[in-house]
Amino acid sequence: MNYKKKIYLLTGIIAVFAITYVLTIIFDPENMQARSDAYTWLDPSDIDKITGITITAPVNTENDEDVKPVALSKNDGLWFVLNEGRDYPARQLRVEDFIALLSKRDQYPVRSSSASSHERLSLEEHSAVKVTIAAGAGKPVLQMLIGQSDQSGSNVFMRKIDQNEVRLGTDNFSSYVNSSLSAWYELRLFPENQSWKNDDVQRISVYPPAEQDIDGQIEQIEPMIFTRNGKAWDFNFDLENPDSGKVEEFIRTILETNANDFTNLGASDSSINYCSLELEFANGTKIRIRIGPPDENENYFAAVSGTNWVYVLPGWAYSRLFPEKQFFEKPPGE
Repeated sequence: MNYKKKIYLLTGIIAVFAITYVLTIIFDPENMQARSDAYTWLDPSDIDKITGITITAPVNTENDEDVKPVALSKNDGLWFVLNEGRDYPARQLRVEDFIALLSKRDQYPVRSSSASSHERLSLEEHSAVKVTIAAGAGKPVLQMLIGQSDQSGSNVFMRKIDQNEVRLGTDNFSSYVNSSLSAWYELRLFPENQSWKNDDVQRISVYPPAEQDIDGQIEQIEPMIFTRNGKAWDFNFDLENPDSGKVEEFIRTILETNANDFTNLGASDSSINYCSLELEFANGTKIRIRIGPPDENENYFAAVSGTNWVYVLPGWAYSRLFPEKQFFEKPPGE
């Protein structure tokens, strides 16, 4: 009997110590503060409901005339940038990364609970960057303000628009909310979400610009055509030492070509007929890139079949799409 009492007593003492230890952890000021600092701006359960994002710069910026709100909308599972009444394709991963940042639980300690601090921290509506996350036509799932940086320059003050509470967090937001409208555009002629690969391409037809002969007559240039033949390529023109590896390099160049911007020119505009190239894929898809003549800034307008947008290509990008025949020849001695 004495033995059992000792066991009960010992068990009770252990239980008391265990409870004390747990309570110490729970109510430790540092731990309580850490839990209070942990915060997420956007409820992760709302992510699938999001249909629109608007980022509005402060109205008192020095360059008001150059600042446009960034308006992003989701349509059939894809994100678009709304600009001057038209929708342009958005960089899907960039939008998704921004949403992930807002919904990630991180350390955002409270720095003020008073509305009197908002002016000093540039967190009034007219002086802050405003981010609105919409879910359909109802009330937004998030409206937040992003103000000035702290003295270190690496953190930024933020608050929800309907709350006085100000939180401070690592400034991972500036690269999104302070970027230009074009930073949100998907400017690749072959967007990443299409997932085309070199091996998918079976035939390339390059139609260079026509030339004028000495009499002023327009002379059409014979196209360059490359046809896949196993691991090699057949050429429709003669070279002393053709290099199939150069064709693979050319395909990568085409698939990775980036424009500088969009123009509001229509894709069916007759001026976009200066030259063209076409890729034929293993699944039977054919995609043609039509390009107009250079403008006064040596930019070229490009339209891609199957889309309604016209891209602005810089001259150097254009020249890489129309290389000379000698580009596809191996150097002497190889």
